[in-house]
Amino acid sequence: MGVWPDSGQSRILDWEIGPGPGEKAEDWERFLTRLEERGIRGERGLKLLISDGGSGLLSALEEVYFEAPHQRCIFHKLKNLWREIEIPDHLASQTQDKQKRYKRKLIREAGLIWQAKQKSTAIRRYLGFCRKWRKEQPEVVRTLRRGFRATLSFYDVQQEVKAQGHHWEARYLRTTSRLERFNRALRRKFRQVAVYHSVEGLSAAIHQIILEHQKAQNPF
Repeated sequence: MGVWPDSGQSRILDWEIGPGPGEKAEDWERFLTRLEERGIRGERGLKLLISDGGSGLLSALEEVYFEAPHQRCIFHKLKNLWREIEIPDHLASQTQDKQKRYKRKLIREAGLIWQAKQKSTAIRRYLGFCRKWRKEQPEVVRTLRRGFRATLSFYDVQQEVKAQGHHWEARYLRTTSRLERFNRALRRKFRQVAVYHSVEGLSAAIHQIILEHQKAQNPF
């Protein structure tokens, strides 16, 4: 999915049905190469690549050169942090509701890192979070540190386009949430149908959902 922050519009640039199971680096590399060969790269206006932390995709991004910085999706980073939270001993006998409140508080605190207006402030918040939680939540801190630099790429892009007279909102640059919403539309359709009897039928269903997305983005 390509996103144009000046207008807020998005468009599905390409897609394919993977061989499965899982997402292999060689499949991603083939897919990304196709995008690059179509001219989607820095010299043609591409400013940022945003992805989750899937190992296959990250490996492929090291092989295909788009001439653009890479941004790790903050939503996926926070999901990974949530999974690593250990309930402390003093809450082990408490209700699940209290345990969830503890986890939500920690995640909200982590989320404040990327709500900073300046990159330098985000880094200070990151360092403070690591100092505060490294003993009580070592796996959370370790997960946060992994690939953290790539979660800050959007700050540099904002500064670059600001110098060119543009204002790009962070919500377009920090996550793949818009693509995830599109993927949920696909999954809803798949659950309704349950089984497709051919690849052609599946492809047609995907194509129809893409057309509906494009129409919603460009109603006129």
